[in-house]
Amino acid sequence: MPGTSQALAVVTYLLNRRGMSKDEIAGAAGVTRRMIDYTLVGEGKQIGNKAMARISAALGIPLHQLLSAALAGASNFPAYDELVFVRKMNARPRGGTGGLESDEGFSTRYTFRRDWITGKGNPENMRLFDVVGDSMSPAIMEGDMVLVDQSKTGIWTPGRIYLITLNDAFMIKRAGMQPGFFVLQSDNKDKVTHPDILVPVDAPDYFMVHGQVIWSCREF
Repeated sequence: MPGTSQALAVVTYLLNRRGMSKDEIAGAAGVTRRMIDYTLVGEGKQIGNKAMARISAALGIPLHQLLSAALAGASNFPAYDELVFVRKMNARPRGGTGGLESDEGFSTRYTFRRDWITGKGNPENMRLFDVVGDSMSPAIMEGDMVLVDQSKTGIWTPGRIYLITLNDAFMIKRAGMQPGFFVLQSDNKDKVTHPDILVPVDAPDYFMVHGQVIWSCREF
């Protein structure tokens, strides 16, 4: 846990920015007013990670971000407050005929501007993935990184791009529809290698939508 003075500066900054009183933050965090006093003045018993996590959640910032800001110094915190961290997963969906290259867990976190990413949804529901394969070329190339909103699983909007599972194969496809069928479309013009796939609308057991691709980036 960073030093008391750093944590004090960050929490005080956030309280002022959010316009919250000590009683309000205590109620929102489910902790006592005395614990908030301990946090702000640095006196009394040591505040544990669980209690600090509840306080940071009530302030609208993940604990790891609050602690990073405290370590960097309160004077740098306004910049941290404008950023959101999103996990990049080790799983690599294929933009091809299917499959998944995967290691357990996530590899790192990337930062996004809060005002930009919250305009697209709740960042807590978003994950980053590297893409393997070229079936979605030129829109999404092998090696591109995509941002997936995992809350968008109950929709299938033609023209949108989704992260899906088909017969246990993990892939990225563009949504299409035909009477009685979901169509998994590849953007690649080579339809011999990358044919569109028809999935009966009444076949949910082997087809699942894991989220919508809402952004991608590429290194040159």
